[in-house]
Amino acid sequence: MSDPNTSSFVHLHTHSEYSLLEASSRLKSLAKKAAEYKQPALALTDNGNMFGAIEFYFACKDKDVKPILGLDAYIAPGSRHDKKQDGNGRFSEAALGPKRLVFLAENFKGYQNLCKLSTIGYQEGFYWKPRIDYEAIKEYNSDLICMSGGIRGEVVDTFLKEGPDAALEKVRALKNIFGDRFYLETCKTLPAWNDINKFLTEASKICGVPMVATNDIHYVEQSDQIAQEVLICIGSNKTLSDEHRYRLGSSEFYFKSSEQMTKLFSDNSDAVAKTLEIAERCNVKFKLKDDQGKAIYHLPTFPTTEGRTVKEEMIYRSEIGLKMRFDEALELGRPIPEEKQKEYVDRLNFELNVIDRMGFNGYFLIVQDFIGWAKAHDIPVGAGRGSGAGSLVAYSLKITDLDPIPNFLLFERFLNPERISMPDFDIDFCQDRRQEVIHYVTEKYGRESVSQIITYGKLQTRAALKDVGRVLGMTFPEVDAVSKLIPDKLGINLSDSIEAEPRIREAMDNNPTVATLIELALKVEGLVRHAGIHAAGVIIADGNLTQHAPMYKGAADENVVQYDMKHAEKIGLIKFDFLGLKTLTHIHHALKLVKENRGISVLERNIPIDDPKIYELLSRGDTAGVFQFEGEGITDATRKIKPSNFADITAIT
Repeated sequence: MSDPNTSSFVHLHTHSEYSLLEASSRLKSLAKKAAEYKQPALALTDNGNMFGAIEFYFACKDKDVKPILGLDAYIAPGSRHDKKQDGNGRFSEAALGPKRLVFLAENFKGYQNLCKLSTIGYQEGFYWKPRIDYEAIKEYNSDLICMSGGIRGEVVDTFLKEGPDAALEKVRALKNIFGDRFYLETCKTLPAWNDINKFLTEASKICGVPMVATNDIHYVEQSDQIAQEVLICIGSNKTLSDEHRYRLGSSEFYFKSSEQMTKLFSDNSDAVAKTLEIAERCNVKFKLKDDQGKAIYHLPTFPTTEGRTVKEEMIYRSEIGLKMRFDEALELGRPIPEEKQKEYVDRLNFELNVIDRMGFNGYFLIVQDFIGWAKAHDIPVGAGRGSGAGSLVAYSLKITDLDPIPNFLLFERFLNPERISMPDFDIDFCQDRRQEVIHYVTEKYGRESVSQIITYGKLQTRAALKDVGRVLGMTFPEVDAVSKLIPDKLGINLSDSIEAEPRIREAMDNNPTVATLIELALKVEGLVRHAGIHAAGVIIADGNLTQHAPMYKGAADENVVQYDMKHAEKIGLIKFDFLGLKTLTHIHHALKLVKENRGISVLERNIPIDDPKIYELLSRGDTAGVFQFEGEGITDATRKIKPSNFADITAIT
């Protein structure tokens, strides 16, 4: 930090788009701006959540800026468990607990406590907002720096509503918890801060708590202020003309340079210097590789039998499984010759060696276990899809039901020692009973170790236009006319649409309102709008997940990790795909009806895939209900190609 090429200030109170329609800063833009201003570090403190923490961590690392992971936490007025309404049955502001505290992690233990607090906010204290209380703070405050917050912070809000004496009590209480890890946050974004800062200066002297300067960033450039207002209106369902809409209150909540902040706080240079002091104290590092340089994955240890190691268990189950596959082939009248069996054994040993070297024995055993449980409980499971079907080990463990050798499927496409990445089985379950398998895994490994994965809905092109149009007070037909000019091309954004469709530029030139609509839509397009749950992904970890990541709470009380799939995997959390497939459900019901009505028991695996009538049906284009063959394009191709064997089907897909 003493490098003369670095700046004399660090932003410690910063909101991003992950504050969900309350801030418009994009993480890469924040990291880029910090690097541009030569600021050595930058904190992320989103409202109530840590959704963007890992994305931010790597964005800052890419720009050689130290990432400081934080949280702008909502504080319940009493216990986080109290969720009271007023006498008229309305939700009162006091009950919602609007006050805040800002926490910054000093190290990995602090990060884990931050994860715990954020999890408590969602899973125990949620009441319109994810709230925590002083009981939780006292339990999980170690290795965390606490700042008193912005205009809605615990200290400032108390000062404005209850007076200086009550605010001083808050300062003393927080100092008692955090000691020298507590700082009074001073800001100058609004005129109200003039009186607030006078009080904070006195409180600092009386209580011996240092002050630290922040700017409560909500957007990157000052010119983004109007886009920020639009975003808040989208989130609160208001229009810009609504006199009662919520406003930040000025155009000062942007990413200021160190020179601007130093000048702004020329009357309190120590508060500026304290930002560097805090940045020095914060050093969260994720251990992503072991001493041998291998990626670290947080998988549970699979329980083996008869004292075998995980490696021995893998070999044992695979060899027995392959023998069972040979026996099955014999029963079906398709015996595998002895000389050919040697090819299978050699391939099995090769795959087992690769899987062991890459450290994935446990992964395969976990997958075969829950698939075996599903099959034992008459839950239909797909035969195998994607590159995983190229593994003979997977076939031997009955993870898949398609023999890769006669179908010329390559194991290297699934796992390749030259390209280290996690194996990824796409596992299809009956749509109606998929949840039972997830429940089994949760019971086996513990609720605290199993989680679904969050996803983020974004303001896509047409949605951005419609939302901005509503905020501007435009009529639906006016906005719809512009929206219909967007080319019907998958994934096209607004910038490319303007280039591709001259009528959009023409409409902007002829109508200032349309020009404003599109200019603002360009600024908010792609920003995160809301959180959801991944349709298939489930994480299974070693021990309590909050040791690695914060948790969210789904609408049906699901345990949901706050990081999306990509960023959860970056810190070693492993995703398993539990896909619900209605085709499997229909097949299952059909076979039951055959048994009930015809008295014939049919097993899917006993249906020969070389039956000519299958290919006659497909060649006619009769593909409705056939998974991945229902689309108009592939049906037309199938009709023209007229497949006569399974290899043709493989070629078509």
